[in-house]
Amino acid sequence: MKNIDKYDKNFFGFIEENANSDPLELRLKYAGRNLGFGLDAALVQIEARKKARRKLPSFLSHDGFLFPDTLAAEQATDQSVALYNAYRIPRLTNVVDMTGGLGIDSFAMAALEIEVETLELDPVRAECLRRNVKSLGFSDRLRVIEGDSISFCLNDMKPSLFGTVLFIDPARRGDADSRRYFLEDCVPDISAHAAALLEKADMIVIKASPILDIDRAVRQLPNVEEVHVVSLRNEVKEVLIVLRKRYEGPVRLRGADVGENPDILRNSEDLWLTNSLELTLADRGNSGAPLAATEDIREGGFLYDPMAFVHKLHCGRMLCETFPGLKRLSSNTDLYVSMQDYGDEFPGRRFRIKEVVKKAALEEMKGKPSGVISRNHPLSAAEIRKKYRLRESGEEWLVACSVGDKEKPLIVAAEKIN
Repeated sequence: MKNIDKYDKNFFGFIEENANSDPLELRLKYAGRNLGFGLDAALVQIEARKKARRKLPSFLSHDGFLFPDTLAAEQATDQSVALYNAYRIPRLTNVVDMTGGLGIDSFAMAALEIEVETLELDPVRAECLRRNVKSLGFSDRLRVIEGDSISFCLNDMKPSLFGTVLFIDPARRGDADSRRYFLEDCVPDISAHAAALLEKADMIVIKASPILDIDRAVRQLPNVEEVHVVSLRNEVKEVLIVLRKRYEGPVRLRGADVGENPDILRNSEDLWLTNSLELTLADRGNSGAPLAATEDIREGGFLYDPMAFVHKLHCGRMLCETFPGLKRLSSNTDLYVSMQDYGDEFPGRRFRIKEVVKKAALEEMKGKPSGVISRNHPLSAAEIRKKYRLRESGEEWLVACSVGDKEKPLIVAAEKIN
């Protein structure tokens, strides 16, 4: 992107007017015409806005908000998740966002009136960030610095009277767009620098891959105080690790499904969770959870499917201790049954069991509406849906699973309650 400062109302008017148009058709339609601005730059904005439409409604409501490229839109944090992250930051502290990118996390913090310095190594992204800071009205509390964040934090960062928090989202993409999941493979490698950075800061908040091995990360990093598993619409979006200087207590775990906030820039105090769960690292584990047998799956009983963040936390034993009478279907099947209805207290979906479905009954269901869940079963949900030509349903469900010590595969018909 060149001449960012020269984009005017005609440029943004073209983007708004063609927000729902096909960029390829626009390229053909306006090829060779003098629009007063670069067509390629405008098409990048249109495509990026389409990719970010659901994730960033607060930002897209501002005509002047710019994307440096379409990749930035793909990688951007959902604004509701960013608001959750911002709430991890103590008020009055100074924050250094070490990996600015599109800056959504920085803006969420600034919306809570937190002072933020945002580091960005790429000059184009840095310039785009500066323009967006001005456009969104955060110039009084958000400063963009172009340069290497590790070097800045270790050598140039000024101490703050109220404490300093480092926020970092290491890049998880390598050559040929390959994905990286271990902390040491990301850029920068926070596992190699965490101890030195904690000498300079009071707290470090690390955003990591949703499939991060939590136990391994805790072993790699010093002074881990908290680990948050953050989901949105029941999909794990990230693992957030909080390090605190000189902390030596137990590692606290928190899982949360974040409610959607349509405008975090104006209503940043409105954070709510659809569900959450707290435990310690020592509470993790499925060993010791009572296992169900086939006879525990009875008509009128209840089948429970934990939320995505609960699956990630691997806390089957604690769930069964928290909800007396609850049994895990098998050691490798993270579904649960009970004759008791725990209502909305259970962190997940619940179903009322109808029956264990025989093969002949499955044949009779061909073409009928039914949702499908498959956990630790020879057939995937897609294979079951295709085999029996099942249509979508929000109420009637088939749950394919394995049960008991011998992990017997079976399919359960159930009615969804919530």
